[in-house]
Amino acid sequence: MWIDSDRYKHEGVLEELASRLRSDLNALRIQGHDPIKTACQILKFEYPDVYPELQFANNSAEYHHPEAWEDKPNPREVWYGEAIYLDGKISDRFKDNWKTTAEYVPQIPGLLQMMVNFIKPGGVLPVHDDRGGWERIDRWTGKLQRGFTVSIGVDIPSSDPKMCGLEFDGESRGQVNGGWVVFEGRNCRHTAWNLTDHWRVAAVVDIQASEFNLEGFSERLNDIWSREESMYVR
Repeated sequence: MWIDSDRYKHEGVLEELASRLRSDLNALRIQGHDPIKTACQILKFEYPDVYPELQFANNSAEYHHPEAWEDKPNPREVWYGEAIYLDGKISDRFKDNWKTTAEYVPQIPGLLQMMVNFIKPGGVLPVHDDRGGWERIDRWTGKLQRGFTVSIGVDIPSSDPKMCGLEFDGESRGQVNGGWVVFEGRNCRHTAWNLTDHWRVAAVVDIQASEFNLEGFSERLNDIWSREESMYVR
């Protein structure tokens, strides 16, 4: 499920984060620094356990090795990412390449994890959830965390959802630079696509649920998270 983007309690924080990300990305490009090749890593090689292999729709019991599915796209061929904030600390590599964003990250209330990701021109991610990322958060914090995933547009090549967008539980959404969408990433099935001729750049930020206004959603979310907590094993 997704919730309204303005439910984050801290006015101006995500706007400032989006502005800094975009400024740093532009600075890298002006300096002749290719953010795709040198400022981001293929998760499979450098961060193999940030997220398990993406879960394919209709194959939920066999999602751990999607590269074996020859009739489906391998997400590693379309999706690249760089860790910003992982296991309670800012990536040293990110500090060097995205300086003003790295300075601001510690000021984000409720931050649990953060990445910058890139989808290549013509790239489509398989339908998946972010359970693997949230389970990593659970491990380093020592408990099951209730929270939301926020996708922030950094360099979105088209606002037309048919060309560049996201889908949550079957509902499509477009995205713009500096805009964001908020969803319950641990369970919410979602995908993203970029059918333009340019790279799509976005930040994915995982934030504690206590930092959001959940009026009208509390009962449903409590049901979801209580079920998760009943199955949680340290």
